[in-house]
Amino acid sequence: MANYQGFRRNNFQISAAILIRAKKGARKTGIVFGANLNFKMCDEYLGKLIKAGLLQELPDRFFQTTTEGLRFVEIVKKLNRQFLS
Repeated sequence: MANYQGFRRNNFQISAAILIRAKKGARKTGIVFGANLNFKMCDEYLGKLIKAGLLQELPDRFFQTTTEGLRFVEIVKKLNRQFLS
């Protein structure tokens, strides 16, 4: 993903950062640090992403990006390249 230093990330960019971090599977702490979030924000996004079918929760609070989530990430990357470059 692009470097957003100096810019506020939008919901799509934050969601994509979470999904990228959980691509191979991750615990919540790894997602928090990898996507540069706090735990409260992470909880909110995890719930939304699971409900949307972009992320799945596995046993032991382990999260993994779904196939649909990977498609979402590619779309966000494409839009970022076209509009933020």
